[in-house]
Amino acid sequence: MSPKRLNGSGGRTRLAAAIGSLILMSAALVVAQQRSKPVATSSMRALALLEVAADGRARLVPIALKVGDKFYDASLYRASPRPLALDSGVVYQAERAGNPVGLFTVTQAQKAKDVWVGLGQWRPGGAEEPEKKVAEVRAPAKDERPVLKRHQPAASQPSPSPTATPAPTATTTPSPAAAAATPAPSPTPTASKPAPSSSAGPSSVDQDPSRPILRRGKPAARQDTDELAPFIEAKPGASHSTPGAASATAAGSTPGSATAVPAGAVEVLTAISDAAGPKPHPFVMELRSEERDKYERSLRQMAFDAIVKFAASRPANKPASVDRIEDSHFAVYDVHDNNEPDLVFTAALPERLPPGATSAFRYFVTVVARVDMYSETRQLLASVTDTGHLDAYARLELIDVVDAEGSGSGQMLFRRINDDGYDYVLYRVGSDKLWPLFEGAGSETK
Repeated sequence: MSPKRLNGSGGRTRLAAAIGSLILMSAALVVAQQRSKPVATSSMRALALLEVAADGRARLVPIALKVGDKFYDASLYRASPRPLALDSGVVYQAERAGNPVGLFTVTQAQKAKDVWVGLGQWRPGGAEEPEKKVAEVRAPAKDERPVLKRHQPAASQPSPSPTATPAPTATTTPSPAAAAATPAPSPTPTASKPAPSSSAGPSSVDQDPSRPILRRGKPAARQDTDELAPFIEAKPGASHSTPGAASATAAGSTPGSATAVPAGAVEVLTAISDAAGPKPHPFVMELRSEERDKYERSLRQMAFDAIVKFAASRPANKPASVDRIEDSHFAVYDVHDNNEPDLVFTAALPERLPPGATSAFRYFVTVVARVDMYSETRQLLASVTDTGHLDAYARLELIDVVDAEGSGSGQMLFRRINDDGYDYVLYRVGSDKLWPLFEGAGSETK
């Protein structure tokens, strides 16, 4: 029997009907796929470091700004003249390994050694003000500017017209609503372009209707230029504490630094500003002592093996034994909230020397690993350098685990130190490696 063929007008009609049905089904599938895609929002999420001195004074260093799915350098984004992340009134929530520890409100932006920093009011405690005490602020219907996290002001929103806001006099105290819209007096006039060691008040950019708005808070007292004094000489690994460590305290204990931090030094915290991001939750994972010791021994051996491999091509210096690893810091996190430990080990190691001999030469190592569902430890990253090769191989120093993406999972923020200075790199923790999400374009001079 010969196969059936579509002959004649009836066959052509059925073929055309079948093709039309396929076209309609394809169009319906495309529409369904477009509807299932997440709608892009105009929200923004800012990541910064908050440095708190022993006397309670604080400054904010902008790191990264997430707009949509992309990260930008927060020290450069919309810097006209000050960066958007340091606009007056922006509120950041400081965190330690995901735990909220306080709020910082930016009141002034300044340049210190060519680096933008924010000064303002630090309120420890980590708790937001009750919403029942504040009034709701609604943006205009046609205002599609990106909005970061806001503190709702206690009074109603003032009129956006600049002529409707009376200027405060020297003998009167403006109301919170008026102060939110009127810049506080500055000891130096605001210039159209920033100069080194200059300050930028809110008046220079408040008239820009296209400038995105970050989270706003109640006006706070300004800090003068000399408020930077406790921070100017702070150096990574010497006078910064490591908030990612569970044992780090405000007194300045630094188990993760290569050099001991004296009491009363600067404490470093991660800080987030976001209007729509998820609520923070802790990333530190508690283990039984025997499990913790087991994983720490495993990463200690990984660190030593990585140093031996690094030193193999540099025969002039031989690493000491694994028992001589110094200034080590071991931390356990659960970045994906799936009960699978994520491990970080940082340490320094001197070269092999005769008994009693000393040397300034040291190796620096950072190892990141994770424990999978089969309780096997998988190495994700091993970074090694030494005091003689910081120009070619940067040293990684863990700052903290923080939800910089707003996804509910944690990412690892490192300070990347070389012989010229340092910058920052943010990693997403994958199943087999760390994926860089953001790398700072510039560096701070030591």
